[in-house]
Amino acid sequence: MLLIAWLSFLIWIVLLFARGGFWRAEPAPALSGTTIHAVGNAEIARRGAWPALVAVVPARNEADVIGRAVGSLLKQDYAGAYHVIVVDDHSTDDTAGVALAAARELGLEDRLTVLTAQ
Repeated sequence: MLLIAWLSFLIWIVLLFARGGFWRAEPAPALSGTTIHAVGNAEIARRGAWPALVAVVPARNEADVIGRAVGSLLKQDYAGAYHVIVVDDHSTDDTAGVALAAARELGLEDRLTVLTAQ
């Protein structure tokens, strides 16, 4: 029993001092000596530099749920440019058609690309 206690203690010592504190929430300092600053949404909005965003949705035989998923993604309130790509992998139902219909219903078909396997 004492051996298990010492082994546990040794493991914790290694985790604390030899692994760099990987479980901590704050980022590690940059190796090059430069400082990394986290930028919040307010700062990004002030700069007017929202990055472009692409959501890729893999789908196979998902006709019963793909419309809701695509609709939810297309209705996101995001200030930058974003696009949704649905990858239809040999579906035997009408997954691609349902995804396109959902985008058309919202009037956002320009933000959706459906790729089908050939």
